Amino acid sequence: MSIDGYSILETLSTRESTSVYRALDERTHQEVALKVIEFVDENSRARSENLLACAKALTASPHPNVCPVVDIGQDGNNTYVAYEWLKPFDLLQALTEGMSLVQIKRIFVGVANALKHLEENRIVHGDLKPENILLGEDYEPILIDITGGSFDAGTIKPTTITNGYSSPESVRGASIDARSDIYSLGVVLFRTLSGDVPWTDDSGAGRAPTEEDTVPRLAIDYASLQPVVDSCLAFDPSERSLDIEVLDKAFDELLSDSIQSTPIVRSDLVGSEELAIVDLGASRRTASGLDSFSPRRRAIYLGTAALGPIVLIAGIWLGYVERNAIQEFFAELGIVEHPEFEERWRTAEALQSDANQTLSAITT
Repeated sequence: MSIDGYSILETLSTRESTSVYRALDERTHQEVALKVIEFVDENSRARSENLLACAKALTASPHPNVCPVVDIGQDGNNTYVAYEWLKPFDLLQALTEGMSLVQIKRIFVGVANALKHLEENRIVHGDLKPENILLGEDYEPILIDITGGSFDAGTIKPTTITNGYSSPESVRGASIDARSDIYSLGVVLFRTLSGDVPWTDDSGAGRAPTEEDTVPRLAIDYASLQPVVDSCLAFDPSERSLDIEVLDKAFDELLSDSIQSTPIVRSDLVGSEELAIVDLGASRRTASGLDSFSPRRRAIYLGTAALGPIVLIAGIWLGYVERNAIQEFFAELGIVEHPEFEERWRTAEALQSDANQTLSAITT
């Protein structure tokens, strides 16, 4: 592949006649994400027209949550758009690492604002999914790969279908508009909170709903967001809506009701080390804690550690103390592991070896 004025550094993806590269702009010496569509048939021509229409509209009306366009052009049979090169960290990767509810709120309110901006400029994204939501500083979202088309170009037909995320009308091949993007946002939000897309087939692959399907329920912890998800995932496009103010308030309610100040939401497997921090209801002394004691307090602590077992053993021998009291005593001193902690650790290790166990499955 050769595009005049650009040096191809790396192939990022190739699908049919569409490719995305990391490239160097030879004029500015800046790296860009270069999307190229080769005209080989009517389908590729439709994708080229959609790409150009979107890129021109975004150039005329940029938005902080939409990846900036830096160049548009054609080179032979190739149509290309160069976008600002951004850190390749997307929502799918963030779901694996885990995010706080504050970060999730920032992401979805930002994406909602971006979609509103696209609608106001008569643009359809057409393929909203976690991989197309990059995350910048402080998890500020940036939409990429906007190829659905522009309303000004006439009736928009979907050119990309992603199973599980694409709206029912786009899967049927009908024309799409901003309400198709609202549907996809609802799927991404559901996926973020639950660990999977709302509807799957017998093989577990994502699918579009039928008219008979009902929107699945989120876990009770996320109940304040259920009306938002219901509104986004309505089968009939005329019944879909996305109110940013309602979305913002729903997240605020969720955050105010949260037990933890910064709960972590993730969709990957839970490691046993993450459950090791569970509170057992008793403070467990560490060596560093002992070092911070005053000399008098340290002497009392060491004396108790030395004489306590003798008293407990005598109590057991006389029948006044239960045998597990010694283990409990040493656990409170931090000398041995607390028996309840050991049991929870064994459970965590068992969960880690089971690929079907997700954070959602454990907590609901």
